[in-house]
Amino acid sequence: RLGSGSDLRVVEVAWPSVLEFMAPAKRLAVLGPQPLLRHAPATSRLELAQEGLELLRSVGPPLHVAFAIGGSRCGKSTAGNALLFGDDSSGSGSDGSALGFETGGSFEPMTTGVDVAVRLMPGGGALVVGDCEGAFHVCGSSQSARGFGALGVVAYHLSTSLLHVSMGSIDERDIEALGYLAAAVGAVAPPAGGADGEERIAQEPIVPDRAPPSLNLLVNGARFDLGDAVARRLLRPPEDGGDDGRWCSRRAIATSFTGSPSLDALPACEHAAYWPKVAALRQRILSAAPLASADGEHSSGAALADRLVALVAALNGEAPAGAAELPAQVRAAIVEPEPTTEALFRSTHLEPLIEEIAKRF
Repeated sequence: RLGSGSDLRVVEVAWPSVLEFMAPAKRLAVLGPQPLLRHAPATSRLELAQEGLELLRSVGPPLHVAFAIGGSRCGKSTAGNALLFGDDSSGSGSDGSALGFETGGSFEPMTTGVDVAVRLMPGGGALVVGDCEGAFHVCGSSQSARGFGALGVVAYHLSTSLLHVSMGSIDERDIEALGYLAAAVGAVAPPAGGADGEERIAQEPIVPDRAPPSLNLLVNGARFDLGDAVARRLLRPPEDGGDDGRWCSRRAIATSFTGSPSLDALPACEHAAYWPKVAALRQRILSAAPLASADGEHSSGAALADRLVALVAALNGEAPAGAAELPAQVRAAIVEPEPTTEALFRSTHLEPLIEEIAKRF
């Protein structure tokens, strides 16, 4: 209360009402999520969603971009919500509706394609979080049944920090899938110049026009004490340069990401250490260099959206005039890695038969 002098009035403030008034403004700092990419029905083509493109185009630089990839039902959407909302993620609005990426406790996949949301930063710029559909699900999309597919390529080329999420631990399958992605990303990248095809060099290979992202390995509900030292041991390429197939993925990872990969082990959400670890992960993502063009200028959300449009065109085999076209066999390999059983049948049955036919005829 203020004194009741001639120039002053008695004022009472109901603090709960003020906090209720401020809470929506706090939540407005997060925009989305909106759909960004979907698989076209019965094809391997990608379809852009205008809602997501408009969301990207609405934000200004500097941008820190983190796309989450990983196996299905391992907490990618939950991790994305934690990065967006922090411990304010009561996860519900004033009407009780859920906020953020859709999550659930069922066996069925929750995310289809890619969704995107934006956390506006107090000093300007934004944290852009992409939530990709999970890989390896027996009932999931055929485009990500054996790896991260075209969505993984998109996530790599848009991110400043690529977030690989697993549950409980990290195993050789995770490293193999990351290595396959790291080897595939060199085959496709958006052409230099604008989305309209201007300022492109005719017949030049499609190459990245920016530094590669950093790699953050995130283990939800970790069962072991993990950290960067474990990451270095897991991903260290062989010093003898051996050609053992197991090490090919490590070499690809070592040459396709900026800096050394980090490894974060998150306990269960209700654990006291959960939110401090999430805050540390967010700070690591924000400490990475923001999205920039080849000339070093900070990229806007509009430039990020244009880059995505060019990427999808290349993956769909629609390279614009003057740009190198991605070979169909490369696109097929990116979309769907060769099934191991099929490869075994071919090598043990078909290839010997072909040799026998060649000898006889």
